[in-house]
Amino acid sequence: MCRTCLPHLVTIKGNIINTASIAALHDHPLISIYGGVTSGCIDTSMNKNVRLPLDINNHLFDNLKMPSRQFGKTEDVTSVIAMLASQDGCFINGDVIDVLLF
Repeated sequence: MCRTCLPHLVTIKGNIINTASIAALHDHPLISIYGGVTSGCIDTSMNKNVRLPLDINNHLFDNLKMPSRQFGKTEDVTSVIAMLASQDGCFINGDVIDVLLF
């Protein structure tokens, strides 16, 4: 897809920003389940019995490695992507930016 879009992106001075999970790079017992479902839980009748308990975050924070001791949100990643696509990110090329969400 990148190759197909490249001529147009050159014309408009656009960006290609690839995203992927960092789950393979970090060992943590909480992400082993993530590896099996990757896209996360979607609320359907098929998975009503496999939902996590509502209070799961209360005790998970004890083992988090992040100083904020809270899970990241979608906005934490999208703000980095927006910065990379803006003029502020014009000198960041070919790098891996690790945005930890757990």
